[in-house]
Amino acid sequence: MGLCPLFWFMMGLQMLGWGWMQVRGGNFKDRQYLVFTASMLIGQLGAMSECVLTKAWGTFLAQAYFFLSTVWGGITRYQQMKRSFSS
Repeated sequence: MGLCPLFWFMMGLQMLGWGWMQVRGGNFKDRQYLVFTASMLIGQLGAMSECVLTKAWGTFLAQAYFFLSTVWGGITRYQQMKRSFSS
């Protein structure tokens, strides 16, 4: 039980990020999107860590998929942001 509150806090950050996206209608400026992405990644790491502790491997794989897709989205948006700054 020792690390579970930390993991729950991490997942709470993810829920805050998700709620923020809902309030904004999914429209973020570039830097806001990167903050959103970070909150999602932190929450997904927390969920994956709890899955390891509870040996919930199917859920772990689903969270790993969401983690990778979030990383991909963050990288893509960062590259677009970099291109718009350079032009």
